Amino acid sequence: MKPLGILLIVLLVNVCVYADDNLSPDLSSPGSEAEKRHKATIKRPKTRPRHQKTGKSITLTNLSPEQNKKIKYHEDPIMKDGVNLYLILYGLWTQDQVTILQKFLGGLKGSPWYDIIVSKYYSGTARTKMSGEINLVTTYMDADSLNISAKTTKIISTEADFQQIIQNAINGNNVADDPDNGLYLLLFSNKLDATNDLTIKGFCGWCGYHWGWNWTSPNNNSGYYKYAVVPNHITCLDCTGQDVSSPNGDIGVDGMIDTLAHEIVEAATDSLEGWYTNATGSENADKCSFVYFSTGETKTQIADGSKKVLIITLI
Repeated sequence: MKPLGILLIVLLVNVCVYADDNLSPDLSSPGSEAEKRHKATIKRPKTRPRHQKTGKSITLTNLSPEQNKKIKYHEDPIMKDGVNLYLILYGLWTQDQVTILQKFLGGLKGSPWYDIIVSKYYSGTARTKMSGEINLVTTYMDADSLNISAKTTKIISTEADFQQIIQNAINGNNVADDPDNGLYLLLFSNKLDATNDLTIKGFCGWCGYHWGWNWTSPNNNSGYYKYAVVPNHITCLDCTGQDVSSPNGDIGVDGMIDTLAHEIVEAATDSLEGWYTNATGSENADKCSFVYFSTGETKTQIADGSKKVLIITLI
């Protein structure tokens, strides 16, 4: 990568959906039978659909009815006390790729883009106010803890595989054991090693998602461990809003950043059943997924950033 001089990330964002000042769900009060039925219809994990390139120009004046729906707070926990990011990079990565990801994640705290979920829409009460703390704590390079290289087909295919990778990283003291404030970012290269490609089964159907599971670790920590999964987008360009080029000259990793941002803000505000709409279960970043605006208010510089990065409209 050539020297960049002044390093900037310009986040192309704007406000597309907003939180409701009234914290009571539309259907009924939390815990009611109607609300329970609604929650039962939400399919998890929460995924990001493939980009449908319609060519339609979207502005703040022609948003769809779905994009204009308010999200609601549904009483369950959110990551309001801060988010510790643990970056787990599986497979073969170049140093340039690692640097692109680290600089983006390291610059989220204090950025006007992330501040949207901190102060603009979730600042009402103690139970919903986000602290604004979001920090990249650790980057761990996992060469192949599942020993995929020994298999005939180099495919990672199950939720259990993803959770096992995170457990391996925690058990080996490579990342902190942090069920309360931790968000484990499991990113997959398209290369397992110098000679083998790595396939994530079904990836082009979901692009990225966040989820979690209840676990008691060997450290006797018990809790709900939250994570996001994002494979390299070079193998599925429909998962990125970028077509033939990208800011850092790596369309796969630059595309990952867009999806990664999507999953981080959703996991922070809806890791269980926090903020989402009643009718469809859509979360904040779902509303304007693959919609990009640029206004004076939301262009921002991130410390130690990289080149300009295309990132979703929020929220």
